[in-house]
Amino acid sequence: MKFIIAILLIVSCSSTPKKKTKIIELPGFMANSGLYLEKEIGDEFILWTHTDRGPNGTEHVSGLETLRPFLEPDFHPYWLQFSFNIKTNEVKALKKVSLDVSGLPNQPGDELPVDIKNKVLKRDPNGVDPESICFEGKYAWMGEEYRPSILKVDLRGKVLNRYVPGKALPPIIRKRKVNRGFEGLACYNNKIYAILQSPLPDDKNMIRMMEFDPSSETVTREYLYPLESMKADKIGDLTVTSDGTFYVIEQNTETGPESFHKIFSFKLAGSYEVEKKLEVDLVKEGFGFADKLEGLVVTDDYFIVVNDNDFGIENNKFNPERKSWITFIAR
Repeated sequence: MKFIIAILLIVSCSSTPKKKTKIIELPGFMANSGLYLEKEIGDEFILWTHTDRGPNGTEHVSGLETLRPFLEPDFHPYWLQFSFNIKTNEVKALKKVSLDVSGLPNQPGDELPVDIKNKVLKRDPNGVDPESICFEGKYAWMGEEYRPSILKVDLRGKVLNRYVPGKALPPIIRKRKVNRGFEGLACYNNKIYAILQSPLPDDKNMIRMMEFDPSSETVTREYLYPLESMKADKIGDLTVTSDGTFYVIEQNTETGPESFHKIFSFKLAGSYEVEKKLEVDLVKEGFGFADKLEGLVVTDDYFIVVNDNDFGIENNKFNPERKSWITFIAR
């Protein structure tokens, strides 16, 4: 399947050496809540992205409940494998894999799901809100926001296990802010690393990251990631390269030249507190027009990011201006 794409080429204007930033519109209005690089073949990147819980509208409070409209209550989150050619800018959809679970909230304390007419929907105990993905051998691993939980999924999209607070994960992460569970996840050295989107209420500016061992099904280590400043309040994604360097998107939900969207790197050491360094200011490199950057891949040559366009939904209506983009920034 071939698509028509729009291309925008931007060059930064700082006094530092200039980096070429290529921003390409992705086809359709799919929400991109994660990104994983399967392989590079010459000029072609084979990538995976995925949706979150599905098309949903703006939440509103009714009594003691926060209601969240779901435009497609029967929606199943899915992965999409696609290719991108760095020379021709051609994007091809290759494979779609639907998960065998819904995207509805699953427990009291989460938002109460309603349909577009405000009719209350039943919570789904198996519902997930996936935000990140990595592949390890015969399985995919996903981080999701509701519980929060770590999902073990086979390559057909069947959820094999769900690791939750109080069983395999620390009970304290139940205190995460609503819709601020695991936002980033990376596979490295036979371990799974999952990071919350925002600090727990008592953790000030520190965000918790778990090292999860699939063989023992336990958390073997915890780390604290410090947010840069009060301008940033959340993580967009987490990835890791073959040398054990982790990269994270740190951001706020704003757009324009004063918004905060940056990539930092760090390596794990003996300390529980991460020491990070700035790699790139995405706003200065031309990506200041999207509010939610939720997919990150780092190669030898590029930082690659995608934004989540929320299925083109804004204020409960479809907005064709909310688009998905993939950005390549030369390292």
